[in-house]
Amino acid sequence: MGEGDSVDVGRPWPRLEGTGRMHRSLESLDAIVRVLLCGPPTLLTMALFPVIFRWPAAVMRVSRPWLTPVLQPAKRLASVPVEFLAARVLKDPRDALILHAAIWPSLVLIPSAVVLYVREFSVAHAVLHLMLVLGPGNWMFQLVFSSLHQTCHRPRGLFKRPWKIFDRYIPWVTGALIGEIPEIENGHVWIHHAHVGSLDDHFDFSGHYDRSSWSDFTRFVLRRKLWFQSGIGLVWAFAVRRKWTLMGRTLLGMAAYGTAVSVLATVSPWATLVVFVIPFFTCLWLISIATWAQHCFVDGAEPDNRFRQAINVLDPHDMFHEGYHLSHHLKPARHFSEMPTAFSMERLLAEGAVVLEGLNWAEIWLLLMRKRLDVLAEHVVKPGWTLEDKRGFLDERVAPRSTPSAKTAEKRRGVRSAPAPLDQPSDGMASFLDVQDNGSQISAP
Repeated sequence: MGEGDSVDVGRPWPRLEGTGRMHRSLESLDAIVRVLLCGPPTLLTMALFPVIFRWPAAVMRVSRPWLTPVLQPAKRLASVPVEFLAARVLKDPRDALILHAAIWPSLVLIPSAVVLYVREFSVAHAVLHLMLVLGPGNWMFQLVFSSLHQTCHRPRGLFKRPWKIFDRYIPWVTGALIGEIPEIENGHVWIHHAHVGSLDDHFDFSGHYDRSSWSDFTRFVLRRKLWFQSGIGLVWAFAVRRKWTLMGRTLLGMAAYGTAVSVLATVSPWATLVVFVIPFFTCLWLISIATWAQHCFVDGAEPDNRFRQAINVLDPHDMFHEGYHLSHHLKPARHFSEMPTAFSMERLLAEGAVVLEGLNWAEIWLLLMRKRLDVLAEHVVKPGWTLEDKRGFLDERVAPRSTPSAKTAEKRRGVRSAPAPLDQPSDGMASFLDVQDNGSQISAP
């Protein structure tokens, strides 16, 4: 090697220098080698990820007739070890999908993040890593975040006693890699479901905003979601409610996350930007979109009606059945696998709930932002209603409301509301904690 060649200390190969087409080709080759350095598990996971879960519906409809004979055996092969493990370490074997979410993304994101730090920073690898965080059709992010949400709904844990330490793996490891500060989602779940019955002072409540306005959505993200997603708002909320244990857990997660990011930034600021900072704001944006869509049609006339505080979306490809969002609010402790069987269309329609079919949360949000309520009306499930009736129904629900609900007005006047009947608890935590020690769910009354 000549005197003019420069080699980074501790790096296995010389720094790639030069300009023009040859330099770009070498950079591309460098990115490919970096992925290969992550090992065969990473390549296998990248190949099987769309098989284990699914590609976007449009791609799946095209490819399924030709690829089914190949994809199905591959899916079974990849699922066998996880199902075998789930039967032995989980309290409820139905949570095997959560175990998938802990294993497969870890084999992709952790090696990629490590290579970003130990190798010379590459823009090509950075872009590849951010694509891996989202996954095909955003399914990597949705898988990890949805599993994190389900984990937070099991305060007594998913794993059997010898393996209980792994209950913190998704919130503290895989969740952090998609931009979620540890323990923030746990606090969000507590606050979100404790406010069932009165959402006026809730940080996820968007009833005071015009849900078809870009500017209102931006204000919602900056004034509410960022405040709580950063953890500052949660600490304040728990302090006001004197929930010291939850406040301590939130502060611990914030401190650990902030310390780790600060220390790693001294190792490689660019890698830290890609692995932690950009995913945090991406996570904030995606969560805000989902929250905005899930609570976009609150009834201004009856804001305290639990059936009119969220919507249900019937999507056959929905992961963890999160389209049953209203059903989830009515019974937060119900296992996600039971959502379709517990769903009662007749009851929801009789209560004036909004049920949509054929859309996902991102499509609902985008149609709202484009003020295409006419398109949304085509997906409203209201037997016997005309398209004009459905459009008027949505126009009424999406309008902003400036007056507080009755329960919030009473609370601000210092009036304490009477306890709710046992079959309709006003406090979502009553059903949130309604879990047996073996992980099975107590059925709703």
